[in-house]
Amino acid sequence: MGNLVGLRSELRKVDDLTTVVDLHGELDTHTAPRARTAMLSLLDEGCRHLILNLRWMDFIDSTGLSVLMGALRNVRELGGSIRLVAPVYHVRRIFEVTRLTYAFPIDATEKESLAQVPPPASA
Repeated sequence: MGNLVGLRSELRKVDDLTTVVDLHGELDTHTAPRARTAMLSLLDEGCRHLILNLRWMDFIDSTGLSVLMGALRNVRELGGSIRLVAPVYHVRRIFEVTRLTYAFPIDATEKESLAQVPPPASA
């Protein structure tokens, strides 16, 4: 996803279908359009399972939540999943208050998230 004003991300491809995205900063009205485009690009490249590490995310607003919900809808249509890792308290609280914890599993560690992702099918 690269550098966005107010939001920085680092990608780590785990396998052909799984990518870990470390998000740093803010996912809000200003960064949402580019974040949406970047997530759609990952899906276009064949990613089906996204692990979003929110440990370094400082802020998310309703527009940012909308980006994540849209990505979740798209990835589910492709048979995939999105899992969240270790959001800081105030970011996690937003997911709890909006009841999005029912849509997005939240794991304490990246290792826990990766254990829930199905391995790629053998050729």
